[in-house]
Amino acid sequence: MQLSFFLIFYTTIVPFLKTSNLRSQKVNPEYDQELSKTCMAEIAKASNREVCSVPAQAEAYHKHVKSELSNLERKTVKKVDDGDHSSLEEDADKYKEQLEDVFFKLKESKSYRRTVGSISISCITAATPLLSSLKQTACLIDLDIVEDGIVALAEVEKSYKLETRTREG
Repeated sequence: MQLSFFLIFYTTIVPFLKTSNLRSQKVNPEYDQELSKTCMAEIAKASNREVCSVPAQAEAYHKHVKSELSNLERKTVKKVDDGDHSSLEEDADKYKEQLEDVFFKLKESKSYRRTVGSISISCITAATPLLSSLKQTACLIDLDIVEDGIVALAEVEKSYKLETRTREG
């Protein structure tokens, strides 16, 4: 999995927005707040879009791993039953390599999930206090940010469960 543009955007624009750089230039505080909300909303939407395909990928990978390991095990058992012990060491090495590949991929996926989850949590944390705004449009924008963040976290949780099943299976 690749980290996309929104992760780069998140790591560059959010720290900038948290500093007083915009305010020190005598920008209208309401404009500053609206810009921050717009950026946060885009980050939350991108995070949501990015993570929506992850559970399906995790499910497909689980089926692939299960199938590959089952085939290798079946071939090995057949060879033993046929009395062919000559290539058992080679089969054991193949099995070990496949397991190493599986665990590497799962570790990579875990890192990806943590990154997307962290971004979603940051958006939720930043937008939640702003829900008390007296301006309806501002409140709706914040609500959308929280909703996108929660949906992204739910998708991260789904993929975590599938990957755990793959690791244990």
